[in-house]
Amino acid sequence: MKRILIIFLAVIALAQCRKAEVLEFPLIQTGEVSDISENGATFTAKIINLGALQVESYGFLWGLKANPDEESSNLFLAGNVEKGVFSANITNDLIQDTTYFVRAFITDGNTTTFGKTVSFRSRGSMVPVITDFHPKSGVENTVVVIKGDHFSGSLTGNMVHFGMYPAKVEKASKTELEVVLPGAINVTGYFDIQVETAKQLAKSTEKFLFEGCIISSFYPNEVRGNEEVKIFLELCPTVGNDQHSTVVNIGGLNAQILEVNVDNILVKVNFNAQPGRHIISITTNGKITHSLDSILITSPWSKLSVTPELNRRNLSGFQIGNDIFVGLGTERSGSATELKKDFYRLNQEQNTWETIEDIPSPVRETSPSFVLNGKGYICLGINADQSMLNRYTYAYDPLTGSWSQRADFPIATRSHAVGFAIGNHGYAGLGYQKRDLWQYNPNADSWIIMDNYPNYNTDGVFAVAHGDKAYVGMGKALTYSHDLDIYTFNPNAIGNNWSLLTTFPGQSRYLATAFVIDNHLYVGFGVKGSTVFSDFWRYDITNDSWEGILNFPYTPRVKPQVFVVDGKALFVSGDAANMGEDETVVIYDPN
Repeated sequence: MKRILIIFLAVIALAQCRKAEVLEFPLIQTGEVSDISENGATFTAKIINLGALQVESYGFLWGLKANPDEESSNLFLAGNVEKGVFSANITNDLIQDTTYFVRAFITDGNTTTFGKTVSFRSRGSMVPVITDFHPKSGVENTVVVIKGDHFSGSLTGNMVHFGMYPAKVEKASKTELEVVLPGAINVTGYFDIQVETAKQLAKSTEKFLFEGCIISSFYPNEVRGNEEVKIFLELCPTVGNDQHSTVVNIGGLNAQILEVNVDNILVKVNFNAQPGRHIISITTNGKITHSLDSILITSPWSKLSVTPELNRRNLSGFQIGNDIFVGLGTERSGSATELKKDFYRLNQEQNTWETIEDIPSPVRETSPSFVLNGKGYICLGINADQSMLNRYTYAYDPLTGSWSQRADFPIATRSHAVGFAIGNHGYAGLGYQKRDLWQYNPNADSWIIMDNYPNYNTDGVFAVAHGDKAYVGMGKALTYSHDLDIYTFNPNAIGNNWSLLTTFPGQSRYLATAFVIDNHLYVGFGVKGSTVFSDFWRYDITNDSWEGILNFPYTPRVKPQVFVVDGKALFVSGDAANMGEDETVVIYDPN
């Protein structure tokens, strides 16, 4: 039977006194630990007796418990052995500023004896390194041998991970680990191998392949929401047979799969995919694979720093050529508000607001506008408590830098009226509980009535002109019913000027914002109850189709002034809670 003996110094001394007697078992004595440094320590021992049988191995055991055993960290030495002192430079498995216990051992296969336990305070050890591993790929329960240095010889002294998956250590030594992959792996692709020993981490330079579908590349490397990406695959022979259970995630949202083949997938990035760099993931046949490289999702939204700050609620504005003019509205200053009558021109070279002549009318807000013959017109509007209903119409001439009064709006004003220009005529009307729309003739300086708006959801409708038509819709009625319908207004139509164009695909709301770029109608923002929306949708006028675009990423707002310059929409101020100073001017660039 194998015997394990703990030999104390007293026993060793007794054995030395009885020189005439030959002991049948080996004896060893633990020496003091020396050369303690950040790279390890030197262990020393003395072999007192070799015993009657051949010595199989000898060395050291060390760990955190007072009597290290064969499950502790270890160093096994073999080969020719002689009585006397030996030492070993231990460079692995020592945590900095930690007390360790070490003792020497020797065994002849039949009997193992230990020296006394010696303690010391560690200053650390060398960082583990991974030099190679085999096999290079595998699946569940695959056995992998990891080669390197400065590992722990204890089965519990190394924590091994393949990517996110922990592996079980079956065998361990300073230079080699044998591990088993877990029985349930739901990913494929290339992953780092990591070994943590003594709170220090080693990472493989080569990646281990969890066998299955992998992403080899994709194109393009930079996209926006609603754009297409082609993803190239390897080792995916069944993906084309099971495309309905295949999911592609880009930018935190699932992409629309347009086409699936054995070696590639064509997808459309979700319109609301978050800007930034993202790893592409594909789930197919119950397993997830990730791209090695990240794809860059860019945002069409950006801030424009314009001084001084112009934070206005219900401001008015117009665009003459590429020149932008804004004014009126209610200005916030802390908790105080003040109706204004000043006006500004945007200096786009210096990004500054330049003052122009104040409009000579009383202060007001929610005043619609339109541009005719190079002049900007302001009409209607109310003061803050609606105690004054403004019917005055004024025109601003940028050539003279002055305002002139024109014919008053024919009937009582209203809040949230709309205005736009088509051809040589301006149009204004609708708004709170009003369905009437009026045409202004600048040559005759007169107003005439047009056909009434088709329904009663007129409070907070949007209106935007495009070519020889205007698009109007999405208001609410006094009963607080909200409308999704969008109409076309054509002043030259035979019969009724109004026709239904489309239905908004998002949530119903009023006070929405709209603009047109390249034959696309954009609609977003708006209010319903206490909700202020930040989503935006794009309608293809030619193809009669809707798609979402990336949500407005800054403070959502109500009724900003929007201008289109060089194919970009420029948003100015609007009614918003806690709008940052740097958010008062925002640009949307569809390209």
